[in-house]
Amino acid sequence: MAAGFTLQDFAFAAPPQWLRADFNDHIELRSPDPGCLIMLLEPQPGSGDLDGAAASAFALMYPSVTWQQRNSGKKAFILVRGQTAQKLPYSMVDAEMSMESAAGFHPERGVAVAIQVGDSFAIIVARHNDFSIAHGNCYGKYDYWPRFFDSFEIATTASSTERESLESRLIGAWHSEDGGPAMRTYLFRDDGTYLESGGVGTTSVSSDERFEYTTHTSYSSDGDGRFSVDGELLTFRPHGGDAEEARIQLVQVNDGGEGWRDQLRLLKSDAAGPYEVKLERAPVTP
Repeated sequence: MAAGFTLQDFAFAAPPQWLRADFNDHIELRSPDPGCLIMLLEPQPGSGDLDGAAASAFALMYPSVTWQQRNSGKKAFILVRGQTAQKLPYSMVDAEMSMESAAGFHPERGVAVAIQVGDSFAIIVARHNDFSIAHGNCYGKYDYWPRFFDSFEIATTASSTERESLESRLIGAWHSEDGGPAMRTYLFRDDGTYLESGGVGTTSVSSDERFEYTTHTSYSSDGDGRFSVDGELLTFRPHGGDAEEARIQLVQVNDGGEGWRDQLRLLKSDAAGPYEVKLERAPVTP
């Protein structure tokens, strides 16, 4: 049974300066420096088992005969369940892999995503060579893999008009440990107030003819105020300060099969451009 959409219906923001090539059964996006590849595959019929579809796509990229997982336990792989910008459900597999050959040790980070579109799957896969310069940009800067995935849409598929109530799901404590420009702890209360503590960061960028340099400066800061949610827009209104906005996304994450947990993602901006902060739900302390 043919899918109700084709490769030509895929719309997305390609990473800057990446090269695009269109084929009969897939679209390729390649970094100008060798090392990173994104492929959008021909739609596949199927429904229901998104986790299985993502796992199958990943296994096709990395057959167990030649590839092995580089880590074990909770670091062996990451599973993510969420919704695209069009509110289409997806499942993602993300893992670090390696292969030994006559040419030596070859490490990669691979990603496979299955997106449910009616009775079909849209499949996206990505491969990143850990030894390449391009890999640092792909995950370290929002404009590359993160923006590409956030922008992905299917032109012939209508976006859901349902507005999920994210405000109630925010209630509780969240903390950041990903070492971005800011490491924060947030406590959202059901009366619309919040507390914020930890370190605030600023970022500046400079460059010469060969390299680009990013400098992070952090300092201690605490605050409180009120917050509101409108669709996917979270607005902080601190007492005595200017309002700040962030686009929010709530996903479920599973590290190495140890169980599902909520993750809150905030898309913010500073002088260096947009960046993403990932927050884990934390127990509320008295």
